[in-house]
Amino acid sequence: MSFRVHMCADVGGEKKNLEVVFDRKPETISKIADEAEILFRNEFAQKSLDPRQFTIDFIVFFEDATRRWRPLENVSQLTEYIQLYCFQPNATETVREIPPPSGQAAAYGSSARVIHRPGMATIDVDKVAAVFKELDINSTETVELGEMVYGFMAAGIDFNEETIGRLFEKSDANSDGQITWEEFQVFAELFPNTVETLYWRLRTIDSADPNTNKSAASSLKRVRQKEHQLKREMKELDREKKVLESRLRQEQAIGRELDPRRRLLEEEEQDLINKEFALQFHRDMVVQAETQFCESAVRFDHASMRQGSPRRARQL
Repeated sequence: MSFRVHMCADVGGEKKNLEVVFDRKPETISKIADEAEILFRNEFAQKSLDPRQFTIDFIVFFEDATRRWRPLENVSQLTEYIQLYCFQPNATETVREIPPPSGQAAAYGSSARVIHRPGMATIDVDKVAAVFKELDINSTETVELGEMVYGFMAAGIDFNEETIGRLFEKSDANSDGQITWEEFQVFAELFPNTVETLYWRLRTIDSADPNTNKSAASSLKRVRQKEHQLKREMKELDREKKVLESRLRQEQAIGRELDPRRRLLEEEEQDLINKEFALQFHRDMVVQAETQFCESAVRFDHASMRQGSPRRARQL
C-alpha cells in the first residue's frame, strides 16, 4: 500500500515541492532524508547545478492542528500527504510561500536491497573466516561498520570512511547495520582481492605463529576492543552533539518563520490597546461634558427663576 508525502526544498533559489510516493510508510526519518536527497539532487542536475550541493540538515513538518511548523523527529508524526520542508546546512530560507506539490516521484527507500552474487568464489573459505574473525572485534559473530573501518585502517588499506561505508552497505543485505557470516561471504565473492589483502596484512600484524604468540595476540585483541569501544563512544558523543546542534538550528529556523507573525500580532495588539485607551479617553470627555452641561443648565434655570422669567421644564 503506497504512502504519499509532500517534500519541499530550495533548489537554486527556487522552492520545489514534490509529491513523493513510497511503497509503504517509511520506517525511519533517515529513509525520508535519503530519498529526499536523491530526488532533489536530480532536480539540481536538471537545473545544471552540482547535485552534490544538496544535503539535508534537518526536516520540519506542518502540523494542521496547531497551524505551525515543527521539527520532524519521529515517524509517528507522519501522516499521509503531510507537508515536509527539507532545510540544507547553513540555510537561511523560510518555509513560507511553499508552492503546490507537482508530479509524483517514486521512492524506493523502503524496498529491500538486492545483492548481486557473481558466484565467483576465488578465495579460500578458511581465509574468509579468518578475516571475518579479525574484523569481529567485539566477538558478536557480526561485523559492524565501525569494526570494518578499524580493520581497514589496521591493515593499512587506503580507503576513507565513506568508501568503506559503501562497501559495507553492499553486503548488509537487510540494512540492519550488521554483516553476518552469510553476508560476509557475499562480500568475499564481490571483493576477493580486498579480502585476500586483509587476510595477509592482518595475519602479519597478529603474527603467523599462533603457538608462540598467543599472549601477544590476545593482548592485541583486547587493545583493539578497547580502542574500538572508545571510538564508538566518541562517535556517539559526536552524533549527540550534531543532534543538539541540528535541534538548535531547527528552533532558529522556526523562530525566523514565527518572528514576522509575532511582530504582526504585536503591532495589532498595540493598535488595539491604543484604540481602547482613545475610546476610554473620549468616554471620559463625554461624561465630563455632560456633567458641565448639567451644571450650566441648573445654574441657568435658577437664575431665570430669580428673575421671574417663565421657562419650560427641562429633563436632563
